[in-house]
Amino acid sequence: MLHKDHLGVLAAQSEGEFRAEIARFANNLGFRTADALTVLDHEASETQFVYVSTIENPSWYALDPGYGRRDPVMQHCKRSSVPMVWGARTYVETGLVDIHDVLSAFGMQSGIHTCCHLRNGRHFVMSMHTDKDVLADSRHVSHALPQLQLFMTHALDAAFRLFLPAETLSVELTRMEVDVLSWLLDGKSKEEIAVLLNVSSDALTICLRRLEQSLSCANEHQAALKALRLGIIH
Repeated sequence: MLHKDHLGVLAAQSEGEFRAEIARFANNLGFRTADALTVLDHEASETQFVYVSTIENPSWYALDPGYGRRDPVMQHCKRSSVPMVWGARTYVETGLVDIHDVLSAFGMQSGIHTCCHLRNGRHFVMSMHTDKDVLADSRHVSHALPQLQLFMTHALDAAFRLFLPAETLSVELTRMEVDVLSWLLDGKSKEEIAVLLNVSSDALTICLRRLEQSLSCANEHQAALKALRLGIIH
């Protein structure tokens, strides 16, 4: 069963609804603002970007794009799917204090960035920001980071549906694979699914990896949500 905290973003029908849901989520975790960047690489044309932010200051959108090309957090996200917790120390250590000064002017002293890079040229970055120093509050980070990673799975699926061209499935799934995706969406654990299938945990892992590959997803939870969006499961 989908968690009620994630149903809102998954059901978003417009950019405005999507923005409201990421704002609600970030605020509930004690962050002031949030944003999400959806990217689609095209082989024969320019890369497509859709940026959704809860930052209300118009000056934010007028900043020189060169800041992003120098920003160590954004550069990390371009290369890696590993989440990053950042603060003033991040910019001091990289000699880019001037960029942190700009961020601070908009109430962003620190934050958490997560990103996902998929093989079909689709990328998604989501971040939350605060006027406090999250690097100095390990308890806040340890609570917020896994929550953000789970929420991002749902936000990613909504963003791809809202902002990018519709996807199609190029392979046919077996009845067992459809059942596995349905059980994942129902909230069953891997151990419970292995028992239902009467297979070993290793055999289930192989099945899940194939599903991720077939659906071009980074993990089994994204695969289940994508299968729902494509009508493979109901």
